[in-house]
Amino acid sequence: TLNMTVPNSGGRSNFVWNGDTGVQWEYGMRGSSNTPSNALYWYSGGYRMILFNGGQLTVGGQQSPSSHTLQVNHSTGSCLQMTYNLTSNLCNFTLSSGGVLTIAPSAGTTNLSASTSSTSSTTGALTLAGGIGISKTTDATSSTNGGTFTTAGGAAIAKTLYVGGNIAGNNLITTSLTTTSTS
Repeated sequence: TLNMTVPNSGGRSNFVWNGDTGVQWEYGMRGSSNTPSNALYWYSGGYRMILFNGGQLTVGGQQSPSSHTLQVNHSTGSCLQMTYNLTSNLCNFTLSSGGVLTIAPSAGTTNLSASTSSTSSTTGALTLAGGIGISKTTDATSSTNGGTFTTAGGAAIAKTLYVGGNIAGNNLITTSLTTTSTS
């Protein structure tokens, strides 16, 4: 059994490892008047990981506990990679300096398994406060192959709908349809 005790509120208790390439790693705990306080830390040229006594874990340099259980920080935004059984099946989560989250699965598909129906603009398995942009340009070939957007259910549109191509359907029912020619 190895017991380490922080000698006082301004002290620390730690181990230091020196690698053969000159890299030094420190693992330890700091007292309550230090930053990070009352926390286990891993340090090498900067705080790499800190486990706070409230259960929060930060990775990449945050020196005070956040209101989140896990906070990941990286200077290039490469925040998280999840892998399946240590294979090439993976998903990267990156965050730009402007706050844009990118989810990039190696298979090219992201599935959400929730199945809540949409009964308004604020309900459903996926709800967004902002718009949706789709840059894929594959054209639809049928009602079951939408190219860039396919739904097995209906759709409700509360505002104006602009269509840049043809409108095709089995049973087109309208009370008012305005068309304009582009030629």
